[in-house]
Amino acid sequence: MRAARPGPVGPAAPQAAGPWGRLLDGLRQAHHLWRDFTGESAYDRYLVRHRREHPDHEPLTERQWWRARAAFDESNISTGCC
Repeated sequence: MRAARPGPVGPAAPQAAGPWGRLLDGLRQAHHLWRDFTGESAYDRYLVRHRREHPDHEPLTERQWWRARAAFDESNISTGCC
């Protein structure tokens, strides 16, 4: 399991001033994009959607979610066509 989640990233993050602040903002945005590209942010998106659509149910733990996602991917093989 991971430690506490970082604060806001992307457009919601506060903007820092000066050249170092702009550099840090760029690095935060790059980190955010990298997490999206690698799929690392998928569980975070699941939690947001789950809270919105099923507020009365407990969400899966991160470990349970990744196992369910892997099982789904293995049983629903797609060639990427049609």
